[in-house]
Amino acid sequence: MVIYPNNSHFYSIATRLLNDRTSDILDLIERLPSAELQTGVVDRFLNGWTLERYFTSNQIETLESYVSE
Repeated sequence: MVIYPNNSHFYSIATRLLNDRTSDILDLIERLPSAELQTGVVDRFLNGWTLERYFTSNQIETLESYVSE
């Protein structure tokens, strides 16, 4: 059984990339080992940040596509 860190761990890594490496954030999220982790990290971005300040509209659409319905 593999134990992964929770979404808070990955979110903290992603926020360190915000200012100048937003494309790396999308790559990080894409590589997370489960949809649950992807959704958890993206939910935190969608609910806590002014995304337009950091991401293009296409990047925001990509982020939104990771949220499980």
